[in-house]
This record gives sequence, C-alpha cells and structure tokens, in this order.
Amino acid sequence: MYLSDFSELMRKVLDNSSTERIKLSEEIEILKIYIELEAMLLEGEFSYEIKIGEKVDVDSIQIPGLLIQPYVENAFKHGLRHKKGLKNLMLSFNLLEEENLLLVELIDNGVGLQVSKQINDENSKTHKSFASEATAKRINLLNSEKKDSVHVEFLDRSAYNNEQSGTIVKLKILIKK
Repeated sequence: MYLSDFSELMRKVLDNSSTERIKLSEEIEILKIYIELEAMLLEGEFSYEIKIGEKVDVDSIQIPGLLIQPYVENAFKHGLRHKKGLKNLMLSFNLLEEENLLLVELIDNGVGLQVSKQINDENSKTHKSFASEATAKRINLLNSEKKDSVHVEFLDRSAYNNEQSGTIVKLKILIKK
C-alpha cells in the first residue's frame, strides 16, 4: 500500500512539475495521497476532511501546482507529530468571486505556532527549513509576475480560543478558469 501510494504521488508530482498551473482537482488528488502517506507516520488516531465549497468547480479552476502541499507538510511536521491524542486536519476550498480568488484554509489541531516555534528553536542548530524558504521564494516570484497572485496568512488557533490548539493557514490564490 505504502509503496504504491508513494509511487503514484511521485508520478503525479513529476507530471505536474513542468506545467505552470494545474486543475484544482489534480492538486486535491495529490494532497489526498500525500495526507494518507503522512498519516501512516503518525502515532495515535488521525482524521482529515476536505471541504469543497458549492461554487468551486475543481475541474475548471487552475492554480500553481503543489502550492498547498508545503503547508500540509508543515501541519504534520510542526504541529500534528508533536500532539498527543486525536489529531485532526481540515482543508477547505471556497471561491471569493468578487476578487477572483480561491480561499484555501488549512486547519489543524496540532501544538500551535507558539509551541512549534519553541520546538524549532531548540532544534534550530540541526535543522534548516528548505521547504518554507523555497515556498516563500516561489510565492514572491508568482507575486512579482502578477501582483497579489498569492497571499498567505498564519493564525494560531489559541489566539481565538485558549482551549484550542493548532494552526490556521489561509491561502488566497488568484485563479484562472
């Protein structure tokens, strides 16, 4: 199971790496496979949900490929792996028609930004985040080509409710149909 899923993920990544934009449906399929693979590495219970808004036509909306995956990776690596108990991940896709934007929200119940920062500070001598740096450069490049193509916002869930832990990542992506 693991090897066939990993093989399928690699094939899809390679197929889409040479194109500027891919269908949202393809991006979601890649994310599903990736989440399933990451879930195998977690200890304890894990659940995830992908919600697609009514007005989101996943076969006509095109976005830069593999733009969302690094944030899903970070949810696992920095939040969910360090959490005890039930781990949840939710991805939602909604259309902001008036702005011609796709709003992608990634919500996890991991340890949150503050605890994750503490863990990273303790491990900073041995770890350098290539994915975060590469993704930031890619977003800067996309935004230099067309202003405000991609906007990313990070929120700590505990800032809204002290009893909740985890992180919310909001991506606003200029879409092409």
